[in-house]
Amino acid sequence: MEFIYADITRLTEESPRTTAVIVLLSILFITSLLIRLRELHQKYGPVIRVGPNEVSISDWRMYRRIYNDRQTLKDPRFYSPFSFLGHGNVFSVTDPADHSARRGLQAKTYSQREIASHASVITERTDLLIDRLLKSASKSPTQTADAYDLFGAWGLEIITKIMVNADLPDDPSQMIHMLEALEGSPPTFFANILVPWLQTFRLRTKIPGPLGHAYRAFDEWESLTAGMLDGFQRQDLGSADTKSFGVGPLLEARNKKLDRRYTFREALEEAMGVVLAGSGVSAHTLMYLVYALSLPQGRRVQERLREELREAGDSLAELTALPYLSAVIKETYRVYPAIMSTLPRILGQPLEILDTNITLPPGTIVGMQNYLHHRDPVLFPQPDDFIPERWLEGHEMSRNINLEDANAALTPYSVGSRNCMGQSLAKTELYLAVPRLVRRLDFSLSSKMGKDDMHMRDAWAVQPKGRRLFLDVKPV
Repeated sequence: MEFIYADITRLTEESPRTTAVIVLLSILFITSLLIRLRELHQKYGPVIRVGPNEVSISDWRMYRRIYNDRQTLKDPRFYSPFSFLGHGNVFSVTDPADHSARRGLQAKTYSQREIASHASVITERTDLLIDRLLKSASKSPTQTADAYDLFGAWGLEIITKIMVNADLPDDPSQMIHMLEALEGSPPTFFANILVPWLQTFRLRTKIPGPLGHAYRAFDEWESLTAGMLDGFQRQDLGSADTKSFGVGPLLEARNKKLDRRYTFREALEEAMGVVLAGSGVSAHTLMYLVYALSLPQGRRVQERLREELREAGDSLAELTALPYLSAVIKETYRVYPAIMSTLPRILGQPLEILDTNITLPPGTIVGMQNYLHHRDPVLFPQPDDFIPERWLEGHEMSRNINLEDANAALTPYSVGSRNCMGQSLAKTELYLAVPRLVRRLDFSLSSKMGKDDMHMRDAWAVQPKGRRLFLDVKPV
């Protein structure tokens, strides 16, 4: 069965502008039909043709074959719009050598040793998040906290502190302002490809309607990040203190492919990319985890987790060894994947689809979605339900499934050389933050929430449809 929406092969040969149109069409197609794709795969099988040269694959066993293959390349139609300032960044570049050089500059920042040195930042900002939730709840007769922006500020504060040693006031308004700029910017990425001169057009912020608003948001995001980077640059870059922060290597070390240091603007684009990815993924994962615990059916999970934490220590080593905490985090990854979108790849060699007679030729664009294979009903019975026990050895939910396969199918940070370089930081944030929140606070979903407010919206990174989360919060 074919679902053709554009002759991609023909159109993308014509011009960058046409390519951008197809990028937009592809994203709109996937955004509007991601949920529908699940139904289509269930009906027609593991491979669905979504264009003359593009397929969607749902079999979890194919994920690592595709994304671990070094001959399989990123599709530039999808990734090039994420070059915010035109210099490229570790996420947007598709050339393997370019990516390797860029990633190498930031590798030390995301090593387990460096992350451990910043653990106090995570715990301090989590304690402040708790205080902010309680303060917000205290203003309501029903003890209802307006939590959405507070979770976003938490994620943004941690990444900006670790990256640029940002000064972080107790008042979250500064970070919420930056968060709004971040979340309002994405339409500009594609507009710059469609109309390249808009990127330098002085009056672009005066454009009426949503596009002008997006450019104003982008300029604010760029300005705020540049101010942080400039402030960091004024410090002693040769000192041991500054070297422990993420932008230190971006400003001081040589890019092996360029054989020189980055210019300020090149370093700024990398920093903008890190701030965008490093804040949203962790914040939204934590937010959806707390949301799952706050639902009526999540009450037993919240209480069981609190019971496990009651006797546990505070060190990262002790917390990562807790089976139920790990199960809750894994189940959040599974049900609420931070990245829902297709991550398209171009095959460099033939690909045989398991248990079919299909072999895809080189040059085919293939894509998979966490949302689909995380809901494989064979691996995950009752796939739409939040049941952490499915990850526990010996539990009735895991007796009839292969836990090794289930863990292999869980890919929240992708795999291969282009996987999320900040995944160790993201995991550490969750293992340190969740215990502090659950030990100190009791959560229930507020009656102010609408039925679809937390419905996952595919905006590349997952985003709640209602962009709000009201929680009834009380101290434990």
